[in-house]
Amino acid sequence: MSRKKEMVGKRFGRLVVEKEAALRGPFGVIRWHCICDCGKTLVVKGESLRIGSTKSCGCYQKEQAAYSCRRLTRSHRGITQTVEYRMWSSAKHRAKVGQLPFDLEPFDIHVPDFCPVMGIPLQRGVGKVCRASPVLDKLDPAKGYVRDNVWVISNFANLWKRDFTLSQLQEFVRRIKLFSEGGHGR
Repeated sequence: MSRKKEMVGKRFGRLVVEKEAALRGPFGVIRWHCICDCGKTLVVKGESLRIGSTKSCGCYQKEQAAYSCRRLTRSHRGITQTVEYRMWSSAKHRAKVGQLPFDLEPFDIHVPDFCPVMGIPLQRGVGKVCRASPVLDKLDPAKGYVRDNVWVISNFANLWKRDFTLSQLQEFVRRIKLFSEGGHGR
C-alpha cells in the first residue's frame, strides 16, 4: 500500500488527513491537508503528524491554556513567572556570561502561536523542553540580545540554526545542495 493511501483518512490527535497538498515543502517534503475536530483546515508535514508534534490546529493548546494558567506560568518563591519572563531572565544571564549586549525587557519578547521557521505550533507548557518549545534566538549572534535582533522560534529550529549567521546558513545549505547533487563537498 502506498504512503498516500496509508495517510488519507487517518487520525492524528484531533486531525484527520483529507488529501496530499499540491505543493511540497522544502527538500520535497510531503504535506497533507488536514481537518481539525474544531472544523479548521490546515496543511501539515507528514513527519509532524507521524511523530506526534502536530495533533491539532492549535485549538488544543488554547483550550489547555484557558483551563489552567499553571500551564503558562510557574511560581518561584511566591512570584509567578511567565514564559516570556523566563526567556528574558535566561537571556540576560547568557548575555552576562558571554559578555554580549543586552537591552531587552520581558515585554519585548512575544511568543507566536507557530514557529516562524518550521511552521509547527509552539507548546508553551512548563516542564520538559521538546522540539516545539519556544526559545529566544539571536538573529545575528554577535549583536547579542538586543531589540530587533531576537525572535522566538521552536527549539527544533534553534537546534538547526545554532549560532550561524545568515551567510553561514546560506553556505551550509549551498554545500548540502552541492553534495546531494553529486558534487560531494567541492
